[in-house]
Amino acid sequence: MDTTKALDAIINPSSVCIIGATEGTRMSGRSLTHLLAHGYGGEIYLVNPRRQEVAGRVCYPSVAALPEVPDTAIIVSPAATVLPVLRECAERGIRTATVVAAGLTEGAAGADAEQFRTALRATLDETGMRILGPNTPGLVNLRAKYAPRAASLGPADTMVAGNLGIVSQSGALGLTALNKAVLHGVGVHAVVHTGNQFDIDVWDVAEYFLQDDRVEIIAMVIEGFKDPDRFLAVAAAAREARKPILLLKVGTSRAGAAVVTTHSGALAGEAAVHRSVLAQANVVQVDDIDQLWEVAQLFQRWGVPRAPIRRLAVAALSGGEAAIAADIAEASGFELPPLSSATVAKLEPLFSFAEFGNPFDITAQFTSDPSLIDSTLSALAADSNFDALLVTLSNMPPNAATDLIATWIADHAEDARPVGVASRVVSSYALPTRLEWAAGQVPVLEGCERFVGALRLYSDYAGSLADRLDRHVRRRSQSCQHHGGDGALAAAPRILGYWESRQILGELDLPFNNAAIVATAADAEAAASRMTMPVTVKASSVDIVHKAAVGAVHDLVPSAAEVGTIAAGMLARWWPSGPPAVAAGEGVIVEGFVQSRLAVFVGCRRDPEFGPMVLFGLGGSYAEAYGDVLSVPWPSAADELPVLVERSRIGGLLGRLASSAVGELVRHLSTVGEWFAEHPDVESVDLNPLLVNGSGEGCFVDARVALF
Repeated sequence: MDTTKALDAIINPSSVCIIGATEGTRMSGRSLTHLLAHGYGGEIYLVNPRRQEVAGRVCYPSVAALPEVPDTAIIVSPAATVLPVLRECAERGIRTATVVAAGLTEGAAGADAEQFRTALRATLDETGMRILGPNTPGLVNLRAKYAPRAASLGPADTMVAGNLGIVSQSGALGLTALNKAVLHGVGVHAVVHTGNQFDIDVWDVAEYFLQDDRVEIIAMVIEGFKDPDRFLAVAAAAREARKPILLLKVGTSRAGAAVVTTHSGALAGEAAVHRSVLAQANVVQVDDIDQLWEVAQLFQRWGVPRAPIRRLAVAALSGGEAAIAADIAEASGFELPPLSSATVAKLEPLFSFAEFGNPFDITAQFTSDPSLIDSTLSALAADSNFDALLVTLSNMPPNAATDLIATWIADHAEDARPVGVASRVVSSYALPTRLEWAAGQVPVLEGCERFVGALRLYSDYAGSLADRLDRHVRRRSQSCQHHGGDGALAAAPRILGYWESRQILGELDLPFNNAAIVATAADAEAAASRMTMPVTVKASSVDIVHKAAVGAVHDLVPSAAEVGTIAAGMLARWWPSGPPAVAAGEGVIVEGFVQSRLAVFVGCRRDPEFGPMVLFGLGGSYAEAYGDVLSVPWPSAADELPVLVERSRIGGLLGRLASSAVGELVRHLSTVGEWFAEHPDVESVDLNPLLVNGSGEGCFVDARVALF
């Protein structure tokens, strides 16, 4: 079956069977729950040999027993059943399926995984079946009210149908994109999660959306390009169809690339190369998940731009907000031309005191003369010096000003010149106003920073190739300034592994656990015999950063003999050519196991402007996953450190464990900060994690020092 027909059956079927169906909120029950909640009008068949009925509906014992051949199947049965179920579907005449089961292909290694991949490929080749997945929650087609997603989904009455098609490898990020979009009035046609992409991939879905007249904008979340030539072909077709592709590439940073590689088997390429290629292909690369819906809202409200928006008029009700808008707009490459003489002539008689500049501050005079809002916005919107008008609002509850602006917007939404609103919302009371505006034809984003960022990407879509490449170069330059440049070009620092770093930092009276580094399995066993069991065994090398992610850490090892066995495996894996150089900090570390309640990140970095910085926050693998880390200039903010720690999220968590824990963290940060400030040859320090027990006592169990 060709891919277009397969996706039509998967995304827009007239009938469906759910294999392994149950009731409730478990994965096996959610597809049926969502289909019923969204009012799907097609025939739904349920298959489960252990049930005679599910949710009051007939449940068939097998696919063969179905009274008719449905267009597609949703397989929510266990992973072990997938292959035989696919063959049953093919024998019954079902040609497509969504395979929800995880753990089948994603990053899987070993003979069993390879055997499954081979068998799955043979099954698809022999039967002609086409599948979405494995490891996917499926999809949601809002226009067809077809929502078989086998995972959580928002209430049906919150979903807004529209012209945005979303495709994501990640089920969680795809759902986030959907929820964010509909929350802000961005209508969605469908969201499809491709999962492990064993058969149908993101480019197949994007190509399908390009052929669907109901989809005018495509948002994508990808972990890897997989097939660059296919991507370029899809991008070219999108340009020809004038359907913008908005793309979020996760794993653009080095840390993110490492996570992507271990999470999905996708090889993350160089971020700079990606930006350059995407700029040439006129694919809108967004920087975060929110920019997907933000830029999509601009395309939905204003349409596809015929020419770049370069000249911006800004109207504000606050002088401070006007100044912020000016700074952000100019930094993003927008022009803020002066008001035309005709516009000044219109406004001068109306204001007792005002600076007739751009941005234009309407001033508090509108409180005594509300008509000033209508007059000002109308004059600015009519000024040919500008390509678009941005109205900026600081956070405020709905009041006369917001009502007047909303009224003016309703009357002028269809004007030729684009109008948008940047409204700062830090509390729920302003949300209804934003939703009311978003439901119309005017984009409403949260704050001028977000609006200008989205506007830049929207405008670039209409720019020339030279414009886009110039923008790419400037973004790349800014990235180098903030992050020390591209690793391929900049001189790489010398990285000290855990043991070497521990030897240096241990002299600062920082608490490290009892440990030994060895080069043989026998020495590892001997070291363990001198410690209290259980212990932790880890491989120490400058080449291993995410130890847990690559199997380089074994916790709760109960005996010295088992320590020896684990050490032998590590040595064979990471040092196959011979014993590691223990003197250089390479080898197997045997360390006392720490029972902890909380992991804390402690570190130092050098900022180009602020100099030494002390960092702290949630530690362990969460440090990179959530980015919950605060940076404090050192030593200029040393006196403020206790208050900063106490009021931080990590400080609150520590305080719940023990009142002394916050003070201990402050002491560790001060110690490391003072040492770091005195050693300009050190580029960075990571002490991650500091493991803290229920009594508030902690010790460091990993460290890395980078030297210039």
